[in-house]
Amino acid sequence: MFSNKPVLGYGLDNFSTYIRGHLDNEFQRLTRINANPAYAHNIFIDKLATTGFVGFSMFSYFVFSVFKKIKIIFSRTNEARLFYLGISSGFVAILIRVYSVF
Repeated sequence: MFSNKPVLGYGLDNFSTYIRGHLDNEFQRLTRINANPAYAHNIFIDKLATTGFVGFSMFSYFVFSVFKKIKIIFSRTNEARLFYLGISSGFVAILIRVYSVF
């Protein structure tokens, strides 16, 4: 899907609408003909397909800027480190979860 509209993609939440044209007959036969995945198997592929390179770049910038801010905060005071360690651990857990959802 990404290769057909690489710049802007198909639009938010349109993955399930346009995926049927990209599924081969063997996949549809194995998963019963009415199978229609609602989302890609991870958030990064879903962002590439639905928002294209532009949206994926903004999403990636957001993710990396959060990690950069966390790194800056960790270099400050000792009292806040435990609090921000919990926040950053939660953020990493959410990224792992959305990356591996099938």
